Amino acid sequence: MASPVYFFPGVRESAVVQANRLRASFLRERGVAAAFAGITDVRAQTSCYELPGRGPGGQAGLVLQVVAPRPGVEPPVNIGYAGEVSQAWHERPAGCDCWVGIDKTWPPTPAELAIGTPTGYPLELGDGQTWKVPIVRSVQPERSQVPFDYVFDGSGRLVIEQQASPLWDLAEEGWNHYFHRAQHPTISTEILVALCLGALALNYRLGNVEQTVLRLVNSRNWSRCMELLLDAPLLEEHAALEKKTGDRSAPGLPSASPGPAD
Repeated sequence: MASPVYFFPGVRESAVVQANRLRASFLRERGVAAAFAGITDVRAQTSCYELPGRGPGGQAGLVLQVVAPRPGVEPPVNIGYAGEVSQAWHERPAGCDCWVGIDKTWPPTPAELAIGTPTGYPLELGDGQTWKVPIVRSVQPERSQVPFDYVFDGSGRLVIEQQASPLWDLAEEGWNHYFHRAQHPTISTEILVALCLGALALNYRLGNVEQTVLRLVNSRNWSRCMELLLDAPLLEEHAALEKKTGDRSAPGLPSASPGPAD
């Protein structure tokens, strides 16, 4: 129960923090923006300090770790840099420009990496813990966690528009492969992993870096992860109801590809 620790060799605090906020540009450039999603108060939510001695790689630098992601979550058992005996350090995982440390005894939990209160379907991932997979696309569009905008057209009629989102587009490829297999028989592993991680990132501070060190999505769970983010259990529940009642006119579901509804 210790969140990941990020170490930036040769970096001073002033390069990372401004007015008690993390510099978004710095995090993006270093490739770890996803790890600090939803963090708005450096002093209250993180441990951020300059390490003058020999940190990972034998260098001085800046240590940054989320310690209070949201109210009601206990702070990490261990905070900050504790050396290679108790922490497994990874140099530049997934190409990020820093070191990432994971506590060997107390690895991160879903609660510590949560953004707000996660919603969705429970699924055990590669670390043996249960995470929540949010709905990205559904035959009932209002169930999606990807936000919609409410706007009005030229005649004053309310129109629901999907906000621009690469995740939404990825989910369309997943939808076509899952529900229209004959027309879309294949889908790349890159798209599958990006789709699963993108969905999880709606609920958790996860990106390619964290996937690389935690190994959450793997060949045993990606298929179910995709089914959950496409809201397949809703269809499974409907099919089970039809089978049980023998009533094919039971409350139906839209047959069209999911998208914004008027």
